[in-house]
Amino acid sequence: MGAVFSSKRISTETEESEKKAWCELPLPPLEKIYSYLSHADQVNMSVVCHNWSKGYGSPSLWKNFRFELCELQLSMDTCPLTKFVTKYGSMFRHVEILYRHARNNYAWCRHLIAFLQQMSNNSQLTSVKFRGFMWCFPHIDASFRGDFLGSQDHLKTIQFTYCFCNYGECLELLKELNVNSRNSIEHLRLQVLRWLHTQRIFIARNISRAAVPTEAH
Repeated sequence: MGAVFSSKRISTETEESEKKAWCELPLPPLEKIYSYLSHADQVNMSVVCHNWSKGYGSPSLWKNFRFELCELQLSMDTCPLTKFVTKYGSMFRHVEILYRHARNNYAWCRHLIAFLQQMSNNSQLTSVKFRGFMWCFPHIDASFRGDFLGSQDHLKTIQFTYCFCNYGECLELLKELNVNSRNSIEHLRLQVLRWLHTQRIFIARNISRAAVPTEAH
């Protein structure tokens, strides 16, 4: 019996030692683990212990942020990602806004507007990437895009990739970028996809920084 109890005690001590080792992970591996998780899983991980909670607030963890919503989040009254901007937005440097096909485009655009408004007040980005916009421009007033661009003093890179918009919307967007964005812009990419019903193919057009219209003086 003594040997059994001794074995159990050793096993318990080993488990406690392993738990302590996990809780005492240094910041670099913690940040690496966090980088592979969704926002929801990051929150769950942050409440495991005090050290992991501290790692959750690391600036390097929030340097890159992705705006992406599932169908359940679209049904919410308020954008669930704005809370991250409020608390950690000052650490954001590179933001990717990813659109996936949604049943309710209006709700997605409404949440995006709220997100951009929060970033206008809390963030100073060096790059922003809009990916996969499909027929969203009619739902997003130009003033919201302009206010966001005008608030980013250090923005160097803007990318619109795999975006569906017509010729008029492209010109409007380019004009907004020219009027509202700062002189800090070094790289602009506008990749426009057009659907040709007769040929059933996509055409991609890439517009570089040199194509941005300039104001006449």
